[in-house]
Amino acid sequence: MQILVAEPEYFSAVLPRLMGLGEVVHYNIDKSIGTAEILVIRSRTKIDKSLLDKATNLKVIATATTGLDHIDVEECGKRGIKILDAAGANAEAVAEFTAGLMISLARKMHYAHTSASKGEWKREDFVQNGLGGKALGLIGFGRIGRLVCKIAKAFGMNVLAYDPYVEEKLISDNGAMPLSLEQLLGRGDFVSVHCNLGEDTRNLIDERRIRMMKPSAFLINTSRGGIIDEYALLKALKEKRIAGAALDVFEEEPLRNQELIKYARENANLVITPHIAGLTKEAVDNAAEIICKKLEDELGIK
Repeated sequence: MQILVAEPEYFSAVLPRLMGLGEVVHYNIDKSIGTAEILVIRSRTKIDKSLLDKATNLKVIATATTGLDHIDVEECGKRGIKILDAAGANAEAVAEFTAGLMISLARKMHYAHTSASKGEWKREDFVQNGLGGKALGLIGFGRIGRLVCKIAKAFGMNVLAYDPYVEEKLISDNGAMPLSLEQLLGRGDFVSVHCNLGEDTRNLIDERRIRMMKPSAFLINTSRGGIIDEYALLKALKEKRIAGAALDVFEEEPLRNQELIKYARENANLVITPHIAGLTKEAVDNAAEIICKKLEDELGIK
């Protein structure tokens, strides 16, 4: 059985286990996809119909991610290709990073570093507000949303949550107030996105919904690009309709939206990072471990 690992640097710790399952081939997806029976990937490898047309022997795709928007799930279903994911592997890492972005936006830590590294000492420019007593609105209340809620409660924040797929009692039991999306946007001092990308969430936060937010509010996205309309967000920032934003994910990755890059370079109220919220050593190792275990179970290996 041939196992094609498209991104081996993420699986170095468990490659011996993969090798115990079959012949492991590294990197060259174009050359090896035609003979591979198992494909191991992360989010940067896009699985579309054109690639699947070449994958004539493929039986399993193992993706060390939570979301599946990089995979044509419907097409895989038609071809009988099973998809294994690593749901929850990086939840703590993403929640921690979200909290970090929230602090950075509130206190301008990133901008203060840039200023001080230039030899400046403009303390008066960095008199900001704290997090205690502020309202955090969570769009999505799954594993990551609940962990962010826990962190925010420790900061003394009031947590609001919107998730049409989660019972209101579960939200309340975790210390958050269940609200409609419109109510949450209108009341949140910070709004953080933690839902999957799908037809119902693409451009969920568009120009109309950004207008519902407070002028003093901050918007954060560590889930998936495409949920926030980047051009609507940029327009809102330029017109000072919201106070700022932090984005770790983008509609097109690597990020090529030059307007967004230029604005972030020139303004303190937009933080951009290269899809690294889930990239801690612990999270990467955990995802690889989960994938190996699921593959062993799928192949009936104990």
